[in-house]
Amino acid sequence: MRLLALAALPVLTTSAHALTLDVQGGFGKASRFDNDGTYAASLGFALTDELSLGATYLYSNLDTTGDAVFGNVNSSLQTYTLDLTYDLARGGLGTFVGVGAGQAKLSGSDIDSTQNGIEEFCAAAFVGIRFEVSQNVDFTLTARYTRVFNVYENANGAASDQDISHWSGLAGLRFKF
Repeated sequence: MRLLALAALPVLTTSAHALTLDVQGGFGKASRFDNDGTYAASLGFALTDELSLGATYLYSNLDTTGDAVFGNVNSSLQTYTLDLTYDLARGGLGTFVGVGAGQAKLSGSDIDSTQNGIEEFCAAAFVGIRFEVSQNVDFTLTARYTRVFNVYENANGAASDQDISHWSGLAGLRFKF
């Protein structure tokens, strides 16, 4: 990790707005769960004018009531991903796409990973629009898809080992340094 930080120093010193901080909130929908609040924070840096690398933390509630198999579930999803973002259009109105991979942690009374709380692999893809508010601040709208692999659910005596698909719609601010 230290080598990655050292390798980034020349990029950080030569690029305008090399560092970004995104703070977002919105709603999420996971397979078999109700819509719930979702929050995300990302810290990134520019590799080139169009390409950036960042770390993203996403939190979402996973609740459902009256599911035919699992009954009431009260749990949460946390993902930690390393994201690669490509800017399709720059300027006052910009669009971007990206992919990411990392780990997900599911916790709560009725849902867990296959190894009792050990984090599982997850993959993400996202697309968004960015509106320039000022030289150092953008307003963002992002649609993000995350897939968590090998999730074990155990509620009301029923058990299942499967993947979870999670969609989120997020609005937020991007601060550029």
